[in-house]
Amino acid sequence: MSVTEVFDLKAKHLLKGLLEQPSVLFNRHRIAIMVELYYASAADFPQLKHDLGLTDGALATYLKALASEGLIESKREAVESRVRTGYIITKKGISTLEQTFKILCELREGFQR
Repeated sequence: MSVTEVFDLKAKHLLKGLLEQPSVLFNRHRIAIMVELYYASAADFPQLKHDLGLTDGALATYLKALASEGLIESKREAVESRVRTGYIITKKGISTLEQTFKILCELREGFQR
């Protein structure tokens, strides 16, 4: 079996794995939210809005989509006289994000320049 044939088999396997990842991740803003939560452990709505430069409506929509897949969770807490909503990445979110990037890195290794 040639190197090209071996890569073709590996690439097919990796592409299959990539297609099995939640489609909600394949949006630049949603993946940015996931990456921020991965590294920060938690962030509240105003922080995410500021860091990502999103409108309230867009951010709320992205957060809802990620939460509906079980990739993030919201936590409400009282801070002085206000209630703040913080977001954390779930164990499922961590493993999904790591698996997605692992597959993408392995695919990248197969690219020829």
